[in-house]
Amino acid sequence: MHGKSLDDIANMTDAELERLNAQTLFVVNGLPSCWLNHADELRDAAEVLWNDKSNGLRVEDEPVVEIEEVRDGNLISEVPKVRREVSKFYAVSRPYLLLAGFAIENLTKGILVAEDPKLISDGVLGSEIKTNNLIHLLDKIDSVEASESERNFCSVASSALPYWGRYPIPLHHGGVMPEVGMDATMREAYLSLHDRLGLTLYSRVKNGWDSGIGARTVSLYSRRYEDMMP
Repeated sequence: MHGKSLDDIANMTDAELERLNAQTLFVVNGLPSCWLNHADELRDAAEVLWNDKSNGLRVEDEPVVEIEEVRDGNLISEVPKVRREVSKFYAVSRPYLLLAGFAIENLTKGILVAEDPKLISDGVLGSEIKTNNLIHLLDKIDSVEASESERNFCSVASSALPYWGRYPIPLHHGGVMPEVGMDATMREAYLSLHDRLGLTLYSRVKNGWDSGIGARTVSLYSRRYEDMMP
């Protein structure tokens, strides 16, 4: 495990053994199959929300500041004017986007880990996948090409994950941006992308996957993805 012989392990101190066990558990929990399972659980939870009969509309009445030019003789001044803007969203729009976005994040990271075990094998998540930017993660995967609508979903979800999908305000006023409502078209784009990414990841691990340092998946079976296989 982790390139160490049994003799090496036998001579370790308690602190070294504890650290080795923690690293091993990290790799076991980071196996590509675990990313796939998490992604599918998140998708299923999102769909439960969407299909809930109480999924009505949420109305947001927000102030919008506009600059209006006011002329006084030859003097023109700019005066802020506040108007009210009413937006309607599905009641579960934000939580659905949050769950769906995290699902895609899990799938993309799972595929990248399957391609490069070093992203987890040192007991630390690789810096190149320490991000919520779904477009950034998606562009690292050559085997899956996303449509324009799927990339639009990823762009919207990327802004929802760290900010308005979870909190009413960002960390700084410079990061304030409008909410984008989830609709049926965006949902279909998400589900289509999830299916293809999920099938790609499943195909990589169904017959087993080895981290190269001992932790491995022997085999995996999923009725969902077997039914999608060509």
